[in-house]
Amino acid sequence: MPDRLIERTLRAFSDELSADTPVPGGGSAAAYAGAMGAALAAMVARIAAKKESSEPMRAFAEEMDGLRADFLRFVDEDSAAYGRVATAMKLPRKTDACERAVEGASPMTASDVSVGALMAEAALRGAALNVMINLASVKDPAQVKALSEDLDRVLEGAEEQRHRITDFVESRIAR
Repeated sequence: MPDRLIERTLRAFSDELSADTPVPGGGSAAAYAGAMGAALAAMVARIAAKKESSEPMRAFAEEMDGLRADFLRFVDEDSAAYGRVATAMKLPRKTDACERAVEGASPMTASDVSVGALMAEAALRGAALNVMINLASVKDPAQVKALSEDLDRVLEGAEEQRHRITDFVESRIAR
């Protein structure tokens, strides 16, 4: 890859993903999904902050901007992502950060909250799959077991959290 993936158009990135080369791969796609989820969360927070002059929502938007920047960096650093994923697995397995955006969200941005939650879950599950595939090359069974258990802890609760967010959003929009 002669240039940075994040500097490419969406079409060029998609073309590169579909090529018969191993890079970029699922890790880069998962990282980009995470960036999109964080971007949507920031947008929703900014819209809510503009309507209500809410400092917590502005702070949340800035927090999501930082997360989005991290994910975009990971798109290009997919080959080094294994170490970062291992570090991320030490983070708390559950967080209310996505759900904070739901509470202050305008009804007009409710669907964006759900899409952001879906993108965040896709990023988490995509990163987990990349860890799993790399575990096959680890020779130490004790390390494989420890990393597998860490991965299970990270994934625990993600689906329920996404369901809580999407169920709440669906209750606020007309169908």
